[in-house]
Amino acid sequence: LYNNMSNNYRVLIAYCSREKDVVQKAFLDGGVKREDLFHFSTSKRMLFIPLLLRLRKLFIAESVDIVHTFFLHSDILGCVAAFGAGVNRLISTVEGQIVLDEVHGVNKAKQLCYSVLNRIVRPHFYKTIAVSAQLKSELIQNHSGEEDKVEVFNIGIDIPSEEEINIDSRDDKKEKVIAAAARFSKDKQLEYLIKVIPDVVREVPQARFIIAGRGDEEKNLRQQADDLNVQSYVSFPGWIEDTKKLMREIDVLVITSLREGSPMALSEALSFSKSVVAFNVPGIKEVICSGEDGLLAEPFDLKQFSTFIIKVCKDHEYAKMLGKNGRKKAEAMLSSRMENKKLEALYAELLNVHP
Repeated sequence: LYNNMSNNYRVLIAYCSREKDVVQKAFLDGGVKREDLFHFSTSKRMLFIPLLLRLRKLFIAESVDIVHTFFLHSDILGCVAAFGAGVNRLISTVEGQIVLDEVHGVNKAKQLCYSVLNRIVRPHFYKTIAVSAQLKSELIQNHSGEEDKVEVFNIGIDIPSEEEINIDSRDDKKEKVIAAAARFSKDKQLEYLIKVIPDVVREVPQARFIIAGRGDEEKNLRQQADDLNVQSYVSFPGWIEDTKKLMREIDVLVITSLREGSPMALSEALSFSKSVVAFNVPGIKEVICSGEDGLLAEPFDLKQFSTFIIKVCKDHEYAKMLGKNGRKKAEAMLSSRMENKKLEALYAELLNVHP
């Protein structure tokens, strides 16, 4: 988004993160100019009002025309700060569960508070972008989103070239690498992958597993691997910054969550012609057609899930067919160029409606 729109817009990125240096490095490595990055502390001392005032000051100082927010917290802060700065052009993007629940550590009282705040700010957004049809439906039915004010945009990625993919590079490798890349939280259900490792290695002894990411559940996941005595088959490398390198090294991407918006790892795996095994849940099934460009097991059916992993590990030609079809779908539906074109048209429309 930043790089592709820089000719027509100056894009400023205001973000909050406890891992400022890591996030900043990712932005800078991606081509973002340092002067376009604005970090806001998430310490307990940085309460709502001071953060709100800093955002308002930024919007005024930089003569911001459009405020585009991501996730409910930024929707609330961005909306209030924008109106305080006299900015009335607002767009929101929803990529996951709108009001988080107990699984994410949000108690009932906070859920109610966030739900009320969402209903207050949502009508002030010109458009809300949902990354899947399922999220659009949830937004309309449960969170006061008006149908004509919600649009579905697939999350775009940079499609790698054929040379970058190097499709046949793993043909002669004896080892089969199965990977998951996700935040280590309860809602990602990564324990399901660990549970199927014994069945997979029984049929595919050369299988190796990578579970990439960080989060509160890491200790539990490592303990589960120890309890099942599969620790020698699985590695936990933490966050992997070079996802292209990861995609070149794996054979299968697995997605274990039972609820998804439109995971970036899925799009990247398809673009690299990799086999994908996931559950047949909203968000995922909007992208994957099971048996054509990936395999979808029924939710909670770990036997079917492990069978599908074994299938693509043992049947090279079948896996190659899935990967080839997945690549075609990524080119047709999931390119960042397509997403940016739609988003730029939306910005132009908004500027025209609110000159």
